[in-house]
Amino acid sequence: MDTRSPTLPSNKNLTQAILQSTTRKLEKIQKLEEYHTVMEQQLEQGILGLVPEPATGEVIHYIPHHPEIREQVKFTKMRIVYDCSADNDPQPLFWNNYLEVGPLLQPMIFDILKDKKENA
Repeated sequence: MDTRSPTLPSNKNLTQAILQSTTRKLEKIQKLEEYHTVMEQQLEQGILGLVPEPATGEVIHYIPHHPEIREQVKFTKMRIVYDCSADNDPQPLFWNNYLEVGPLLQPMIFDILKDKKENA
């Protein structure tokens, strides 16, 4: 994890371009209403929050997002992916650089499965 204090650059232009592209794609496949519904549900669940108008702060950093559509699954056919590492800078600072890193889970999962198989 990066221990520097977050001095994230403004990424408004990049985020607006991604939003416009995403909107065009969703309109083309007639999924824009579904995307909007998912965002509304996330607002209701407290996953998202509204930004105050006008937004405050010296630098406002936006989180680009896009859909992941999986028609073959029974539930959650569309989910929203928040891309905290989207950049247009050759040496970017990402929001992800400042998040707390948790333990690696893969080794623990392997051990659990191995123990379960041996004890079966």
